[in-house]
Amino acid sequence: MAEALACWAHEDPPVVGLALRPLLEVLPPCVSRKEVSTLLGIPVSAKTLRNLDSLGKGPRMRFKDECSGAVLYPAPFLLEWIERRGLVLLVAKTM
Repeated sequence: MAEALACWAHEDPPVVGLALRPLLEVLPPCVSRKEVSTLLGIPVSAKTLRNLDSLGKGPRMRFKDECSGAVLYPAPFLLEWIERRGLVLLVAKTM
């Protein structure tokens, strides 16, 4: 995981809009596929995220935790993807 986070540090951080910016302070630094729906209250399953990733339509940054094998998304990149997909209203209502 340390290698993945080092790689992430070299990627330009996304600009998160005002509606979702407060989530950066309460979300963990990385969110697993399985936690996305629970933590953000949006109707997207881990399977859907896996399929979107394989099509190149998921969050632009992800990595696999070597210990657990879970796919993780850095929070800023996940929130950027949510904004691009137009899911901001759903998340903002659950805040």
